[in-house]
Amino acid sequence: MKVRKSGSCWITAAALLLGVFAIGVGSQAVLGADWPHWRGPNHNGISDETGWTASWPESGPKIAWEISIGTGFSSMAVSSGRVYAMGNRNDTDIVYCLNAETGKEIWRHSYASELQAKNYEGGPNATATVDGNRVYTFSKHGKVFGLNAANGAVVWEKDLHKDFGIKPPTWGFASSPLVYKNMIILNAGTFGIALDKSSGERIWQNGKGAAGYSTAVPYTLEGKECVALFSSKHVGGVVAKSGEIVWRYGWETSYDENIADQIVSGNRVFVSSELGVGCALLKIERDKVTEVWRNKDMQNHLNSSVLWKGHIYGIDKKRLRCMNFETGKVAWTREGLGKGSLMLANGKLIILGERGKLVTAEADPKGFKEISSAQILKGKCWTVPVLANGRIYARNAVGDLVCLDVRSKKTASSGSGGAAGWPQFRGPNRNGKSPETGLLRSWPEEGPPLAWQKAGLGKGFSGVAIVDGKIFTMGDREDEQLVIALDLNTRKELWTARVGKPWKTGKAGPRCTPTVDDGLVYAIGTHGDLVCVEACGGKVRWRKSFPGDFGGKMMTKWGYSESPLVDGDKLLCTPGAKNAAIVALDKLTGRTIWKASVPDIGPRGMDGAGYASIVITEASGVRQYVQMMGRGVVSVAADDGRFLWGYNKIANDIANITNVVPHGDHIFCTTSYKTGSALLKLTPSDGGVRAEEVYFLTPDEFENHHGGVILLDGYIYGGDGQNKGAPVCLEMKTGKIMWKEPPLGKRSAALLYADGHLYYRYEKGLMTLVEATPEKLKVKGKFRLPSITGPSWPHPVIFDKKLYIRDNDVLLCYDISAGS
Repeated sequence: MKVRKSGSCWITAAALLLGVFAIGVGSQAVLGADWPHWRGPNHNGISDETGWTASWPESGPKIAWEISIGTGFSSMAVSSGRVYAMGNRNDTDIVYCLNAETGKEIWRHSYASELQAKNYEGGPNATATVDGNRVYTFSKHGKVFGLNAANGAVVWEKDLHKDFGIKPPTWGFASSPLVYKNMIILNAGTFGIALDKSSGERIWQNGKGAAGYSTAVPYTLEGKECVALFSSKHVGGVVAKSGEIVWRYGWETSYDENIADQIVSGNRVFVSSELGVGCALLKIERDKVTEVWRNKDMQNHLNSSVLWKGHIYGIDKKRLRCMNFETGKVAWTREGLGKGSLMLANGKLIILGERGKLVTAEADPKGFKEISSAQILKGKCWTVPVLANGRIYARNAVGDLVCLDVRSKKTASSGSGGAAGWPQFRGPNRNGKSPETGLLRSWPEEGPPLAWQKAGLGKGFSGVAIVDGKIFTMGDREDEQLVIALDLNTRKELWTARVGKPWKTGKAGPRCTPTVDDGLVYAIGTHGDLVCVEACGGKVRWRKSFPGDFGGKMMTKWGYSESPLVDGDKLLCTPGAKNAAIVALDKLTGRTIWKASVPDIGPRGMDGAGYASIVITEASGVRQYVQMMGRGVVSVAADDGRFLWGYNKIANDIANITNVVPHGDHIFCTTSYKTGSALLKLTPSDGGVRAEEVYFLTPDEFENHHGGVILLDGYIYGGDGQNKGAPVCLEMKTGKIMWKEPPLGKRSAALLYADGHLYYRYEKGLMTLVEATPEKLKVKGKFRLPSITGPSWPHPVIFDKKLYIRDNDVLLCYDISAGS
């Protein structure tokens, strides 16, 4: 395809309907890089992803691959290294599962379905939803499928017309499946229907009347978990569990074109339609609905808007607009993009114009500020683009699907196989998930082939970072603590850089995994020495001392263990001092940008830094850094370091170790030493953010020691128990334990995810491969490391189809490619 010219586009009033309104919402979210359903992990058109660039050359971003999938307006779902898309060929709908990196087809599922090109091209409207090991799809004619995500096999199917008496609206069903606990909710019938996600059996149904074209939007109000949706003539709220209609408000549009999803913020609901209807902000108080304001300045027709920092960004008829959420006042307007679509990531808009022009711009109410643009498709483009794992996926009406590589330098390709680099602790997105595919699905009895091993790294528990053909780690040798660089191909030691004194208290050696960014390496020594080193040559650019420069201290005796975080021009780390609990430094010079003070947040825990590392989240419209410290979980604002919220119920006075897991407006946190786990809900509060406990799990239910946990398709996987590592899967939203089994190896387990599988690395040398599924524990292989030199805790790493395991002085490399 490789198109760089726009094609013509004719539209009639009726033809405008069908487009991308169809691309509904979906299942429980995967935080960070994946986009498992319509409107992304948080159901709001906003991605938490940061490892991508909005700037590209005049010729446009690099095309990774292109494919033709057939006519339609479905968007793309991306999960676990796979892309799910839909199209129609010869009156047959096709569900595609593609390799996200290469575009190669993994499987397809097809069924008879009339194209129904009624004043538009026709084809499927709704987007697939991925939830665990299932993929759910909904055709415009009412066929619902539950498919096996691994191979596309049909688990169950239903026909809404034949089975439940629900007829499609004028232009066919457009709602994407929304997964809620044990059910999928569809905007079909008068006010929705819920089916059991495991069997397809009906749980509740609200009438057989005409539905709107939006997808159910989840929200919680006054303690009730609800969904907002459009019928043909109303907007309303329904209790997700029971289907009870709690409020409705008249909203009539010509041709019943209620299409764009609602935006819910607290007890306010933004609703918008075209054809002269306009938009409104509604206030919901139990069953009472009042208009806060209403005007015709934002008329969403085919695609939904996004809410970002108090402003709505969306397509008003054929122009891009920014509007104040609270007042409805227009901030600015941009012409020329037609009936396009948009999403948002890292404070930037990703806009696909109606004629195939892709534009990135700052999400700034002060004015439209374009960053880059390129013609990437021809013909009609009503389908919203998707950003996932550093790639943008976009399609047109006839089914040309293009994948663009927009990975930033720090996550760009750096190995022979074109795989993404591993620039920091827990990978490109700091979540323990590798984007690589094409890996072994099971292991032989002796384990995968050992490609090589390298001794002489010194004592320590540091993991490895791999960028630009180099391996970076840390180790104690004699009287020095060092950053060490190796050549990836030859394993030759390229250089060492002194960090500080070795660590001889308790378990010897450093704990930090170096962070690599734009040619610089950042590392924290066990005594609190922070260094910035040039990746080529090992020259020290600058250094700081947590105790000396900031008055820092640890909560207990085992030394600093944090891996530093780079965010834009800032380096973030945790000295643990009273007036410098967390600090932001200029990454090039080490100059202090701000110092965050953290107040006493309760009686549990201790002052000082913990043993975890900082993670980034965008929650309640605020970009923030969340860290597990001695006194518990704390959050500070990214712009100035002001304290936002804290939670200390899971803090202990021994060692708070595991990184928190952000998930939209939620934070999952867990610690060991008889403490437990909790899910927190973040909400706006007086210009700040408030954290509320959703549930708490006792240590008997789940506690993670120091191996980390992974969020995948709405489920948390990890090792349970202090020094035990018993494999566990729990539903993040509810805390329900899906399965828990006895430990597979001895003592704690460090965890990694890639290509549908979990890699459990046990402290005493056992590696175990487990299929990532909430159904039950499925062990796919195990082997023992050739040498055990004492306690071994570093997290495993996967890069370029190789598995890297640090065992104190030795680094082991295994070939886990599918053809090994």
